[in-house]
Amino acid sequence: MNGNSSVALNYAAQDGNPYSGVSYYRLKQTDLDGNYNYSKIVSVNFDKKQIISVYPNPTTGTIFISGVGTNENSLRVEWLDASGRIVLHETASVQNGVATLNTNLSNGVYLLRFMSSDGSFKIQAVIIRK
Repeated sequence: MNGNSSVALNYAAQDGNPYSGVSYYRLKQTDLDGNYNYSKIVSVNFDKKQIISVYPNPTTGTIFISGVGTNENSLRVEWLDASGRIVLHETASVQNGVATLNTNLSNGVYLLRFMSSDGSFKIQAVIIRK
């Protein structure tokens, strides 16, 4: 619980046992005074059996993401530190189902979160060692 904050806070949740097919999700934010708001509803299709690979891992700075849908031209990418704070966000171009990322992050363990245009996303731990 973070109470009041004057800066944007980012949260993540994972459905550990999603239904097969399309599921719909929304978030409810409740203020300390009891007022609440709902986020927009998003749909997630869990029938996709797409195999996505992130390599090499560990890396010296260049990462490839293969298995991206051939209809994708770009991926929204976020790098998060161990506390879940976004340290870098970018848009990676996709060619023939492969995105290439060149990062100048310091040595360490990061979470790489990338999102497709349909709203689906994947999170992968990546070790950067230069």
